Amino acid sequence: MILLASVRLALERLRANAARSALTVLGIVIGVGSVVTLVAVGNGSAAEVNSQFSGLGANTLTVTSGRGFGGGLRGAAGSGTPLTIKDVDAIRAAPGIAAVAPVVQTSANIGAGSTTLQSPVVGTTPEYVKVNGLQLAAGSFFSDFANARHLQVAVLGATLTSDLGLTTRQAVGTTLTVRGLPYRVIGVLQSQGGAGFVNPDDNLLVPLETMAGRVTSGAPDVNQIRVAAAPDAVSSFGNSVTAALRASHGLGDTDDNDFLVINPNSLIAAQQQSSNNFTRLITAIAAISLVVGGIGIANVMLVSVTERTREIGIRMAVGGRGRDILFQFLTEAVVLAVVGGVIGLTLGIGVAKWMAAKGNWPTLLSTPVMLGTMLAAGLAGVVAGFYPALRASRLDPIEALRFE
Repeated sequence: MILLASVRLALERLRANAARSALTVLGIVIGVGSVVTLVAVGNGSAAEVNSQFSGLGANTLTVTSGRGFGGGLRGAAGSGTPLTIKDVDAIRAAPGIAAVAPVVQTSANIGAGSTTLQSPVVGTTPEYVKVNGLQLAAGSFFSDFANARHLQVAVLGATLTSDLGLTTRQAVGTTLTVRGLPYRVIGVLQSQGGAGFVNPDDNLLVPLETMAGRVTSGAPDVNQIRVAAAPDAVSSFGNSVTAALRASHGLGDTDDNDFLVINPNSLIAAQQQSSNNFTRLITAIAAISLVVGGIGIANVMLVSVTERTREIGIRMAVGGRGRDILFQFLTEAVVLAVVGGVIGLTLGIGVAKWMAAKGNWPTLLSTPVMLGTMLAAGLAGVVAGFYPALRASRLDPIEALRFE
């Protein structure tokens, strides 16, 4: 009952000095609101990036051409020796490798009936399904036989199927034209959700050997090599791939890699580290804002003690104890901080949702962060209000009654 009465009295004091109270809690509002909004945006972006990289698979990696070294990449973007089928064979013979799929990608006009559009065309091998964990919605994937015999068959991605005006059932058996040449559709992939460096949803997949000289001119360079690890070699197959490629390219012990080995796990770890650093920065901003807000609360409470000195004297004269006065003023300081925290929390959630709806920006609200900022706001009120409350509780009743 005493606590409820103290809170009610504190709220009445806030209403009586609404403008001053609003200015006082501005630091708390900014601190809590900025933390909630920025952490929501940061978490949303991190979750989206992690989802994309995780889609590559924890037991897979991608090899592309490049030079140098960089975090998350065994190399960095730049010129390098083109990848070849010889490199694919070298990786396949390395220990700890379950499947290897070369990828040659280009863009071509694809026609289905009266619909013609330009779309990525990917030449690969049947192992592409295993490496990327693809599932078929209808039909089948092309075989090693189709690849070896240069058969003009194709598998459609889910998005490309609908863009061509076909349904999954209609697509299988349909004949498409790719740069004027006919290709028979033998399968349609289930939607993969767009994860990875090559999005199967948008692609037309054809046998690698069929692609050469038809979709591309001559034998094209391999754009990338997708590699899947054997179950017992997930932690070591990256080193095996690197060693195999260095040997295939004839690199010496002191030569830099002329290729990139992109490991999703390393990229995810780098993203998580970046997210942690971002969280620390936001925490520092919040701490500064809360300190500023706490100073404002302490200042207002000191002014309030001076303004209400006679009131304090009357309360003590009628039996009020020092601890009662201490509790009352401390409650007012905490209520002031918590009200600011609630306003900041509401604004932070509102801005985060507004950004998600209007700005097409990924956001992910964090319940622990929201609770933590409210707890920090309350703590700021306790710390800021303790000295003014203690000062009020130690006033001499006689001197307080004489105060004008």
